[in-house]
Amino acid sequence: MSQGARDHCFPSWRPAVLLLLIGSEALFPRSSQSSLFERDPWSLEEAQRILEEIEIEASLWQAQRILEEIEIEASLWQAQRILEEIEIEASLWQAQRILEEIEIEASLWQEQERLRRLSGDAFEAEEPGRGLSPKPWFQEMSERYGAPLQQHPQRYGLRLGRRLEAQALNENTTVPIRFHLNFDTLYEDKVQANPFTKDRYCFQEGAWFRVGYPEDPKPVGAGPDDCGDRTTSYPSGNKWCICVANDVITEQMRSFAIDATTEAMKDMPKFIQVLPVEGSLKFRSWEGSFPAMWQRTRQTGVACDPDCQKGLHVVVPDSLCSEGLTDTDAVLSVSMPPPVPGVGGAGTFCSADQRGRPLHLIFQWHRRVSESQFSDFSSQELVRHWRGLVLHEAIHGLGFGSSLWRNSYHAGGERRQLVKQLEVTDQDGTKDFIYHFMRYTRTYEVAKDYFGCQEDADWQGLPLMSWPVSGRDTHHETRILRDDVMSYGNGLEAVSAITLAALEDIGHYFANYSNAECMWWGRGRGCAFVKQRCSVRPDGKVVNGSQAGSHCDRTWTEQYGPANSEALQKCVLPDCRSRVANGVTVCDAECFTGTDESVSCNKVSPPGTVRQPGLAGWAEDVANSFLSYDFTVDTLMHLAEVALAPICVLSLVFVGKCLCCPKTQMSRVLFYIFSAISLLPGLAIFALGGYVFFSMEFMIAFQGLGLASVLLTVFGTYAVYFGDRCSMIIFCVLQALELAGLLTFVGLTMKFAMDLESITTDALSQAGVTPARTATNPTDFAAQVADSVMNEMT
Repeated sequence: MSQGARDHCFPSWRPAVLLLLIGSEALFPRSSQSSLFERDPWSLEEAQRILEEIEIEASLWQAQRILEEIEIEASLWQAQRILEEIEIEASLWQAQRILEEIEIEASLWQEQERLRRLSGDAFEAEEPGRGLSPKPWFQEMSERYGAPLQQHPQRYGLRLGRRLEAQALNENTTVPIRFHLNFDTLYEDKVQANPFTKDRYCFQEGAWFRVGYPEDPKPVGAGPDDCGDRTTSYPSGNKWCICVANDVITEQMRSFAIDATTEAMKDMPKFIQVLPVEGSLKFRSWEGSFPAMWQRTRQTGVACDPDCQKGLHVVVPDSLCSEGLTDTDAVLSVSMPPPVPGVGGAGTFCSADQRGRPLHLIFQWHRRVSESQFSDFSSQELVRHWRGLVLHEAIHGLGFGSSLWRNSYHAGGERRQLVKQLEVTDQDGTKDFIYHFMRYTRTYEVAKDYFGCQEDADWQGLPLMSWPVSGRDTHHETRILRDDVMSYGNGLEAVSAITLAALEDIGHYFANYSNAECMWWGRGRGCAFVKQRCSVRPDGKVVNGSQAGSHCDRTWTEQYGPANSEALQKCVLPDCRSRVANGVTVCDAECFTGTDESVSCNKVSPPGTVRQPGLAGWAEDVANSFLSYDFTVDTLMHLAEVALAPICVLSLVFVGKCLCCPKTQMSRVLFYIFSAISLLPGLAIFALGGYVFFSMEFMIAFQGLGLASVLLTVFGTYAVYFGDRCSMIIFCVLQALELAGLLTFVGLTMKFAMDLESITTDALSQAGVTPARTATNPTDFAAQVADSVMNEMT
């Protein structure tokens, strides 16, 4: 037996030495008169010396062991510190890379628009249509990070038995959506008092405003600036620019924006319904979802709903986090940044609940109302004219876009394939790969009925927009849905049944199809019209009633803008004139302006039940956390589960030693220490699970894991304390099972991470797109996954 083992199993070694002396005396007596208690002085002194030497050696060994333990702990602490430093540097490096990618894309897009404006096909000063609606900077950035936002859990008052299943959305479970409109960002005093919005907007001509995140202090004086010709392009990079007259948020423009937004948003509740928030709608105060990005852009600190303030620069009152808002399901904040040439506005969301439903919508109003428009039109006429822009951006804020369509899950956690890239070919041979709504989606069915495509074999789904690039995959295809509010068609700007179906496919909304607005462009033209995106216009549904000859005169403007010119110029335009077919006067359904039951504006909802989207499967959910660029507090909750694995191993080791050496005090002490350590994450997981279980929808399994860890630790402590060998054996078996489960959990997470990249790359290859890899940190797998996703998007 080694010296270490002797010390552990026999803490008191003196009786052992005495037994050896007694045994030697019995076996080898020196004389009949001598005994163990009648030794000569030399023998006793020798025994005492041996005992002292053994004691000195044991003390030296104990000291050496303590020094080794201290050295190991110091090395572990040093390694941990180095890992933390590397992780922080990697997060900051990734944030910098994302900023550079977005800046490069923005510069290319701006140059493309500048050349278009300076070409021979220059447009009038006041361009037709709403203008472009590109993705805001925050949306571009957050999509590069991966999974959709889920930062602000809410109460929805679901019955306990339904917490694990997706809630069915219908007239009984939903109410018309209730909005709170926030116009604080239109007021100078509130903007300048907020560190995240200060100097972001123009309230006086000649003042300086920030573009990007300049490190230099605010300039003093009248300039000049380094921002180029603001009439043809918007400055990129990080710099200070001077406000020109068209940038200024005047009192007249602010009042009109408030009136137009308020009036247009009154229509939204008649279109869609949601599960009502129970009690008050509240947001969280914290540092935000992307701490490394906010550190890189020098926007640190805790704030109410920080992603909206730091990423989209809107003023968020602290009351939204303290008291909340009653009778409210979502907030719409309006801002008016300095206009980008050719852009009407931009819309997105920056906060969502535990299932990903957008809670805080942002409407960036870029295009200004000109002085001539204010003088030539009444307020009511202007409000009606700008209704389409407000609704368009608000619907984007509700989640209309490929990001939520590509990240939707069934109740069981399986990913839903709502959209898929398919190849399309125009009459001129031009090919493209664009997203289509797939079979079994509600959009697929409604669009199939609208275009009169009867054969499933010929109907591959509804394509999303491919041009212009700034709105790709986030709008309806202008060439086939010109009249829809979510296209760039400059048509009727109707909130159509197809748009309502697309919102229902997200899973958070229940549509009222009886209030859907009518469209006519492309109606009844068949599958070929959609598949070749209006480059052919085959004969389709016709009207042959008494009004066919006199009411066949529908028209669409041919005055195109930069948002739709290249797309619509490829279309075969409708010839809206009646004609005689087989001796009967007929009119194409899309051209008919009369009254006829056969072509009435159908408002029939698609079949099937609308259900809330499920949560990502546990493996995918944990992988999303591990693959994020930024290391947040939320990630620690997932790491707590994995951290239990080494604690399980150590617990098994020390329980084993207690079984072999029942009187070992050191093993008992170490086991109690590790039990206390393992008890902390178990209690944290159980407490968190209990909180979310009683306050929101969540998975009971999360709570069960914490409870099992706590109970097992308590049982093991009982077994070791009382020295019950049978209980310790049972504990070892259970601990081994827990260890196996945790190791399986880690293995599945790693496998999913590898499969995720393979799936993304395969999808790109099948679509004919080869991902362009850039030089990245080889240890940063998250960067490669995000690159694949962005390559798939572009």
